[in-house]
Amino acid sequence: MEEKIIEHLNQVDLDMRKMSDARFLDQKCTPDVVCFIADCVMNYASDGKEFTVKDIWDTQYFIRNTQAVFNKPIPTDKKAKSEYDKFIQQPLRSWATPNSL
Repeated sequence: MEEKIIEHLNQVDLDMRKMSDARFLDQKCTPDVVCFIADCVMNYASDGKEFTVKDIWDTQYFIRNTQAVFNKPIPTDKKAKSEYDKFIQQPLRSWATPNSL
């Protein structure tokens, strides 16, 4: 796993000064949330398959652990939609390269 992470980071330019829109890096992109979403992605797409935010959101892994770790309402509650949109999307955007935004 460590090799995969290093390989990925070597391919990404993380210089924030080159990004035209760094607004997404706010309170939703704390290290614990970014790590958790990365864990959810690795759990879902460990074989490299493509995924959407909804794919991650619908997994039992995300549903169970979001409640346990972050004490948030159940992700399947429609009232929590706007909170979870940001909770997943912003950390995912933090991994994007400037050219892919």
